[in-house]
Amino acid sequence: MPFSRTEELTYSSADWQIMEHAFSQASALLKRSPKTDPRANRLARNVMMFFDRGMRDPDLIAAVAANREISLEFRDITEDSSRPTMRERVTAGQIAAALSENDGNSGKEDDQPESVK
Repeated sequence: MPFSRTEELTYSSADWQIMEHAFSQASALLKRSPKTDPRANRLARNVMMFFDRGMRDPDLIAAVAANREISLEFRDITEDSSRPTMRERVTAGQIAAALSENDGNSGKEDDQPESVK
């Protein structure tokens, strides 16, 4: 598991075995490499967080950590995707309104502004 040496001093070898097993299981559940995946450190921190909160069942820690990772990934994806700005949304709304007005006014030349006639 990708941890620093200072973190090793706060856990017993039995604690590390639990966290190592949970980390490996969570990586397998997510179909990620525990060594090369760029999100491995975040997953490891999640495993530690749940261990620190009192969980000791490695399979439960793995399931909860994997679930949290999926949630964080979804959040990252939705935050990174380009959202239309307020100006783009207003423009799109104005276009939609203009199109619906034109559909209702087809054939009515008197309702068009002077510059369009």
